[in-house]
Amino acid sequence: MISQESHNEYWLSLLEEHLKQERYCLQATRRCTAAARRFLAYLNKRHIAVETTQESNVGLYLQNELRLFRRHRQRDPDSMVGWRTSHSNGIHMLLRLVQGGWPPTPVPSSPRHVFHQQLCQEQHLLLYRKISIVLSVIHNCLKFLSATRFFSCSPHGPYFYALPSQGSR
Repeated sequence: MISQESHNEYWLSLLEEHLKQERYCLQATRRCTAAARRFLAYLNKRHIAVETTQESNVGLYLQNELRLFRRHRQRDPDSMVGWRTSHSNGIHMLLRLVQGGWPPTPVPSSPRHVFHQQLCQEQHLLLYRKISIVLSVIHNCLKFLSATRFFSCSPHGPYFYALPSQGSR
């Protein structure tokens, strides 16, 4: 059986590799992995598996970290939003890797909630398709503008590379 520490190191190495692939800077990579490492230690101390972590676990961890911050520094963080973001970004990335998504999708408690969840998923898919089409159009327009700019800068003038007209044969 593998130890919990080697299990955590596996997840941390996956997180680090993910951050490298996404081209995060070295400082951000270190900050995210450090936050994730502290969170995993917190979970281990409480015998909570990272695969079963809930939003409440993250909230309690952040409350604990804030209490430690205040005790150590004798003050509140300069920016509570900035502090919370810097402490939770790495945790959320880790949990997206481990659980396949974060925050977890709530389990519907009634047929009405099931309907609302399906409706939201369908709308999400529809928006994703529309955005994909828009991005494709923008990409093609940029390619056209780039080509137009290239030909307009030609030393022979913008129409030098134009195809010969049909009447000149």
